Amino acid sequence: MLARADRLRRLRRYALEISAGYLQAVFVEMFGDPVTNSKGWDQAALGDLCDITRGASPRPIDKFLGGIVPWIKIGDGTKGNELYLSSTEDHVTEEGARKSVRLKKGSLIFANCGVSLGFARILQIEGCIHDGWLSLADIDAKHLDPVFLLKTLNRMTPYLRSLAPEGTQPNLNTGIMKGLPFIVPPLQLQRKFVDITLRHERLRGQQREALRQAEQLFAALLGQAFRGELGEAAGAMIADSARSH
Repeated sequence: MLARADRLRRLRRYALEISAGYLQAVFVEMFGDPVTNSKGWDQAALGDLCDITRGASPRPIDKFLGGIVPWIKIGDGTKGNELYLSSTEDHVTEEGARKSVRLKKGSLIFANCGVSLGFARILQIEGCIHDGWLSLADIDAKHLDPVFLLKTLNRMTPYLRSLAPEGTQPNLNTGIMKGLPFIVPPLQLQRKFVDITLRHERLRGQQREALRQAEQLFAALLGQAFRGELGEAAGAMIADSARSH
């Protein structure tokens, strides 16, 4: 029974890994390489397509925590899906917010330094960002879809790292990002890709939940095995988990 449960969780993990590469392949098929513009799309400087601003950190931050304004950190974006950020662990006071950069819903945030450079999310909440973030707000809706913008930046991350000034940590300033040549395919094609992306993200969410359940099932069965309590009910639990998702 433990071997069956282990195979199930490894299968769930493998399915999640395989699905991660699907959207990248779709992007390349539809748009080519966004750095070299291999398909010859129209281009514009990114700063002409949205307003780019660097975040700011009130210091010492501990003095300004405990308020009601969401304080957005990298870890907050890793807890949900791969597109949106909808909640934060910490909040700052109104005074702290005035010393930071407060963003409205729909803004795209982009980690501009360190190992997280290239990490991006679209805000579903208002909140404040520290100086490790860039905000890409007021995106030109006539030429650019926010989800397409996010996924294109993801594809360009290795190139963006190469643009960062040399130092102990890569760090992209607003000047570099404002001048970045950015592909602008037809909006209809962008939206077709976004529809695929949203369906893919729903599937990924189901896969993540299936993996969570498989890991939880294995841990529960392992505990029962050590206590000598495994029985027919355990086999039914494995069968039910295998049929789900």
